[in-house]
Amino acid sequence: MRRRFFNKIGGGYLPTDNFIVFDKSVSDPANITISEDSDFLNRLITSGFYRVLCKSAMGGGEVFVCRLKDSDSNLYLDGSPAVLTGQEGDVMVVFLEFWYKWYKVDDNRFLYHFADHNIDGTYIHVPKSLVGAYKGYVSLNKLYSWSDVKPSTSISFNDFRRYAKARGTGYQMIDFQQHCVIAMMLYAKYKTRDLQGVLGAGGATYDPTTTTGSSNATGGADTKNESSKYVCGLGLEGVFGGINEWVEGVEINNHVWTITDQDGSTRKVNAGKSSGYITNVAAENGPFFDMVPTNVGGSDSTHYSDYYSRTSNNSIVLARSCDSSSSFGGVAFAYASYVASSTHLYSGSRLAFRGTISEVSMEQFKKLPAL
Repeated sequence: MRRRFFNKIGGGYLPTDNFIVFDKSVSDPANITISEDSDFLNRLITSGFYRVLCKSAMGGGEVFVCRLKDSDSNLYLDGSPAVLTGQEGDVMVVFLEFWYKWYKVDDNRFLYHFADHNIDGTYIHVPKSLVGAYKGYVSLNKLYSWSDVKPSTSISFNDFRRYAKARGTGYQMIDFQQHCVIAMMLYAKYKTRDLQGVLGAGGATYDPTTTTGSSNATGGADTKNESSKYVCGLGLEGVFGGINEWVEGVEINNHVWTITDQDGSTRKVNAGKSSGYITNVAAENGPFFDMVPTNVGGSDSTHYSDYYSRTSNNSIVLARSCDSSSSFGGVAFAYASYVASSTHLYSGSRLAFRGTISEVSMEQFKKLPAL
C-alpha cells in the first residue's frame, strides 16, 4: 500500500486515504466520514470478516478452518452442504489482520487510518483471529459456537473463561480488542454510531434464550432494521442484544479499566463515573480504539446511542452486547457492574480463538476430526 499525505494546518501531516473521521462537536450519530480513496478499508469492511467451520489441531494452538458460502452458511463455497450443529466443528467468523493509527485533525475532529502493514513502526496491530458466529453454548464444561442451540447463561465470567480454555490452547472468550474492532468496522461501514437505526434492535430474548441459527440462510449478511430475530453484523449473529457477553481482557477498579492486550502488556484507561447514554469514548483521544465510555448524557438517538452501566466497586468485569433487544444495546454498550464470580440469567459469552489459523480445502477439512 502506498501512503500519501497532505499538509496539516500548523505543520505535520495527515493521511489522505483509507481513513475515517469523527467530529466530536456533533451530537448526530452520523458524524463519521470516510476518505474518498479507501480501497484497502473498503476491502477490509466488505471482505475482511467471513464465516468458516473450525476444527482444532491435535496438540492445540492451531485450528483448521474451511470457508462457508457468504450468502448461505448452510453451504461450503462449492455448494456442498455444511453441518453447523457441531459435528463439523464450530461456526466462527474470521477477523483478518490489519494495522491502524489515530491522528488529531483539530480540536473537534480525529481520524483513524488503516493499513495492511505497520507503515512507520507506530501503527497498532490487530492480528488475525476468530470469533464465534453465535452466542456461546456450553456442553460438558466446554464452550462452543453451534447452530440450533440455546445460548448458555447463568454462568459466571470465571467459569465461562474456564470452559473456553478447556477447548485447548488459543481458545478464549471474546476479548476487548475484538469487541472494539466490531465497533470500529461497523462505524466505518455505515458512517453512523447509531447502528440500531441501521441493523435494527432485534427481537432476541434471554428468558428463554433465543435459539441460534436464525442467520444461517443469509450467511454473513448484515440485518436491516431487524425487529424479531438476532441482529447480525460482520457475520456475527447477535452482534448486540439478546444476552450480555462477558469480555476477556478487562478488569475495572473504581472506574479505572485495566486492559490486557494480546502481547500481555497492560494499560489503564479512566472511564466515566456515571451511568447513562454514552456521549464520549476513550477512542476519541487515541492511540487505541478503546470503546471505554468516558462521558454520558446523550440519548438512544444521539452520540453513540448506547448505554453505559457502572458501579464504583473493585474487581469488576466487562459485559458487552446488552441483555435485551432495546435501544440500550449496541456495539458501544458497556455493562461494568458485576464481579467475575457473579451469575445472571441474562449473561453469557461468545467463543473466540487466537493462534495459528490455517485455511484448508473442504476435502481436507472433512477428513479432520471435530475435537
